Amino acid sequence: MPSIDKLSNTEVVFYGAGSMGCTIAAWLAERHDQTYLLARPATASVLRKNNGVRLFNSASPDIITTQHVRVIESLDEAPDADIVVLCVKVFDLEAAARDIYAHLGDKAIIVALQNGIENQKIL
Repeated sequence: MPSIDKLSNTEVVFYGAGSMGCTIAAWLAERHDQTYLLARPATASVLRKNNGVRLFNSASPDIITTQHVRVIESLDEAPDADIVVLCVKVFDLEAAARDIYAHLGDKAIIVALQNGIENQKIL
């Protein structure tokens, strides 16, 4: 696996704990301890109770692993975030973008996983 040493002091926040946010955050958290997953309170509670994100292996469905990810409920818990990966549904995009800007201004790199021209206008 390639080294991610260049990210060693980089704080990465996955904004949204749905299937994409959880999965990608878990993959990164396996090798990068400055990975955070921002989740709503109910989801955050479940993730904490389960001690992380459960990952299923499509090649071996009976194999389930749990990857610990730092779970947060507000960007106040990651005020020095360098990269924010937006993993929210389209109807939550505008509110998420406003929240990110309110907490981080324009200092973080934003990576949006939504597609479509309208989403670019929102961001």
